[in-house]
Amino acid sequence: VMGINVASDKKSGRRYADLIVDGHKTLESRNGDSLRPYVGKRVAIVRTGEGKAKAIGEVTIGEPMVVNSKKFRELEHKHMVPKGSAFDNPGRGRARIRLSPYGRLGRAAISPATV
Repeated sequence: VMGINVASDKKSGRRYADLIVDGHKTLESRNGDSLRPYVGKRVAIVRTGEGKAKAIGEVTIGEPMVVNSKKFRELEHKHMVPKGSAFDNPGRGRARIRLSPYGRLGRAAISPATV
């Protein structure tokens, strides 16, 4: 299973990878369409930004959509990126990717190859 990197947000204190695999964060945001090759596929979620990268769970990647800044803010309850955080990107279109979690892996694994 291929893995995608999901960085923790030190500024807001949020571990987005954990929120994804626990089913709380149902939309992921990216500046581009980098996850297009994985639409409809099951991938590992790899927590980064806190020491060694670790695969902590799996999701299925859904079809992306592009939203403006206003819509991005309206969807905060799904993407969980607070205004002013390191991942808030006002004024730019953001790809929104729906995530369907499978849950956590039994034991977090070090991930040598990720997207």
